Amino acid sequence: MFICDERLILLDENAQSYTPDQEGRLSLRFAILDMMGDVAALSPQFDLMIDTQPPQGPYLTEAEWSNLAVVVDVSDEASGLEAISFDYGYTWEPYVPSETGYLLTGRKGEVIDQRQIAVRDFAGHVAYNEEGFVFGQSASYGGGGGGGSGKPPVRHVKETLDYSTANYNALELQFPEEPMEALTAGGEALSLTLAREEDEGQTPGCFTARLTTWLPSKGEQPDAPNTLVLEAQSADSANTWSFSGDVYKLLYNSGVDYLVLCSGEYITAIPTAGFTGGTQYGKLKAGGVSTRKFAYTLLQDEPLRETALSVTVEGETYLLEEDTARPMYRYDVLIGTAEMMEEPYDSFFPKEER
Repeated sequence: MFICDERLILLDENAQSYTPDQEGRLSLRFAILDMMGDVAALSPQFDLMIDTQPPQGPYLTEAEWSNLAVVVDVSDEASGLEAISFDYGYTWEPYVPSETGYLLTGRKGEVIDQRQIAVRDFAGHVAYNEEGFVFGQSASYGGGGGGGSGKPPVRHVKETLDYSTANYNALELQFPEEPMEALTAGGEALSLTLAREEDEGQTPGCFTARLTTWLPSKGEQPDAPNTLVLEAQSADSANTWSFSGDVYKLLYNSGVDYLVLCSGEYITAIPTAGFTGGTQYGKLKAGGVSTRKFAYTLLQDEPLRETALSVTVEGETYLLEEDTARPMYRYDVLIGTAEMMEEPYDSFFPKEER
């Protein structure tokens, strides 16, 4: 038996392979069952990307403002686009994402041949333009009239998939400058919110988001900002952060190593690679319970200097403390003041714990 994308897959003793029925990012673990059907041994988790389809496009569309310009439109919602070629695939350059596509210009009468432009995704699939283009005469060849069909790309990742299983860097790390009640990144609203304790009960709270760099260890300098800091607008009363498990998984997939939740100078830093353990946690995961079903709550009370991290899953709530004897516990989570971010993250943990 094995666990594919947090689902149990049972194979008979003669089965030699299994083909997933969906594309995107999958998690795989192998398990051995005893005679009672319980998990006797469980392997580490392997994260895979399944992409069996080539990119959609490239499509050539005449620019609205000139017939001497053409837009190259292409998409790949599984592994993402890695490179583009303008000489039939002989040489390649890194693909730079753009909302408006690549813009090419030419002189009147110059031609882009069929299959001259090629794109390659991270899985190695290559696609070519099936229509040519003639600059200056508003006509394509090899596929009908007009300056390129411009038909929209057909996305081959199932629309029913959750965004956390889409591509390697599914989250665009751009955040609104104004305060928000729910975390929004790249125009995508995520399931992370803040509530404030008022006399009449909990009310929605606002927070800001910013990216920064936190050294993982001494001498290890990240190539890009690796920490997302969310700061509550008010810390004069208790704040409660709520987020589902797929949020930190998505942040991890997008290059964020640490999620820092702040109330005043009081912070809780969570490693997005994972921070929950315990026998009950292992049992639920081995039983196929999805990461998205783990609902985390972080209570921060700066005036009282109190923090409580808990998780609710399958109708049960577990307080996450550092005691590894508990059914569920937390690990590698830092609680303290913002000054801690001036030191390497792993400097706060004894070497035997890491």
